[in-house]
Amino acid sequence: MKMQRCWVAVAIASILIAPAYTAEDEDEGATADADGSAAVCVFTRNISNFDALDNEHVFVQARRDENYLFTLDRGCFGLRSANVIAISDTTSRVCSNSLGRLTYREMGSGLRYCRIRNIEAVADKDAARALVKARGEERQKNEQD
Repeated sequence: MKMQRCWVAVAIASILIAPAYTAEDEDEGATADADGSAAVCVFTRNISNFDALDNEHVFVQARRDENYLFTLDRGCFGLRSANVIAISDTTSRVCSNSLGRLTYREMGSGLRYCRIRNIEAVADKDAARALVKARGEERQKNEQD
C-alpha cells in the first residue's frame, strides 16, 4: 500500500515538474473552434504556475509572461483547497476546444478530474479575477430574471 502511494506521488510530481525543465521554445498557437473562432492553446510543458480562483476557474501562468484563465466544468468541488494540480490533454498542448482536463488532489481524498471548457488569454491575475467576478454577477442577474 505504501509503495502504491509513493508511485502516485512520483507520477503526479513528474507531471508538475516536467514543464519547468523543458528548453524548447514553441509558440502557444491557436486552432479553430467548431464555430470558426480561434481556440486558445497552451503547451502543457510551458505552464509554470497555477492558482485556483474558485471551484470553476484556474489562473495559469506560462513562460514568456503569458497568462490564462481556464474555465472548468461546474462541480470541481475542493479545487480551491487542492494541494496538487496538473493539466493534461491527449497531445502536448491543451486548447479551449480540446479534451483537456485538470487533475487535482484535495486534502484527504483521491485524485479528481475536471474537463477544461474554455481557455482565455488574460493580462494578469487581477484581470482574471475581474473576469470571473463579472461573469458571476452576470450569472446572478440572469438567474434573478
